[in-house]
Amino acid sequence: MPNAATATKTQRRGRPPSRRPAQHSALLDAAVEQINLNGAASISLAQLGERIGVTRSGIYYYCADAADLVFQCYVRSCERLQEDIDSAASGPGHADDRLAGLIRRVLAPDRPPIAVLNDIAFLPEPLQADITARAAKHKRGISVMLNDGRKAGVLRAVDVELAARLILNCLSWALVSQPWLARRNDPRGRRQYADVVAGIILDGVATGPERVLGCDVRFDALTARSINAFDRRQTADLKSDQIIAAASRLFNALGLDGVRLDDVSAAIGASKGAIYHHFRDKTELVERCYERGFEIYDLIMDTGVKTGKTPVEQFAIVQHLNTQAQLNPAPPLALQPGLSALAPAKRRTLTRRAQSLNAVARQIISKGIRAGHCQALDAELVPQVLAGYFTGLAQWIPPDADPVAIADDATNFAAYGLRARR
Repeated sequence: MPNAATATKTQRRGRPPSRRPAQHSALLDAAVEQINLNGAASISLAQLGERIGVTRSGIYYYCADAADLVFQCYVRSCERLQEDIDSAASGPGHADDRLAGLIRRVLAPDRPPIAVLNDIAFLPEPLQADITARAAKHKRGISVMLNDGRKAGVLRAVDVELAARLILNCLSWALVSQPWLARRNDPRGRRQYADVVAGIILDGVATGPERVLGCDVRFDALTARSINAFDRRQTADLKSDQIIAAASRLFNALGLDGVRLDDVSAAIGASKGAIYHHFRDKTELVERCYERGFEIYDLIMDTGVKTGKTPVEQFAIVQHLNTQAQLNPAPPLALQPGLSALAPAKRRTLTRRAQSLNAVARQIISKGIRAGHCQALDAELVPQVLAGYFTGLAQWIPPDADPVAIADDATNFAAYGLRARR
């Protein structure tokens, strides 16, 4: 798995050629699809050239190398998203109408693909700063709409900065997750998906008046286990678990392709040889991170089902614990681009586990809808959309933030949405 260190610096990054603009556009579209599905490091110029009918040498008319192509994809995607935000901000209706329009525009099935910025670390540092600045502008644009809505009394008094970030998080997750998990990755299904995203962001999952939906369970306590220091097997397992936890934290923050084994060894204060003592290579480490991740997700789901007295409480506990988990120093690995690079058998196993979790969450939502406690949304898609409220948090939440406080706000946002309740 290549990383940012393998990306060479060039003199003409991001400068598309003037000739054959349609072919250049086709190249960018194909590359964006690949980035969202498999991550930036999966980009192969030769394969993309063959896909759009460009020779191996001809593709260098359009980019200097893979990092240059990824940067071009990110720049164009940032520009398109900024156009969507600007258009929505000046559109008709109140702030809630404009936000709904933005969500449906970004997720429309006939829109050109937008690259999700999960692998910024793949780029050399000067280019990372460029993309980070563009992403910050997206957040400011959405924050303006949120503040306008609050002043007009259309939107609730939520933490505007957190809400703006979560909206972008949900959109990013929606763009990358649908091909993995959704059963209906077609125009009709994509429109339904966009409707559910808009519905949850604006009106939340829960019906009725807003109330505090906290969670007394702490992720640290839930996952704590005692170790016998004199048991050699347990101490060996502990070392392996520490490597997996550190790697998961780095992968969540920087993407699978933005982390080297050297980075993992530095994070735990050990040599790279110590990692090779426990894992054959980076691929095996990623697989073990996913296995541990699903063990944690299963534990969280089981805790929510057993602890919550109503479907809304069950949903809130699961959401709260997942948010705490992603902000923990030892988080579970989040699903992200690059999953398809794993061996087919491993990928099928992980997909089945994800579908099993989704089925339990769907039962919770369906029960809540029947009881009138949850909004009448597509229960199959709701759990998938809700993952956007915690997946990717580690990429932008400060490491010194209080995970419980963030989980309180994010869970409240997911439960009651943005729109003011009458």
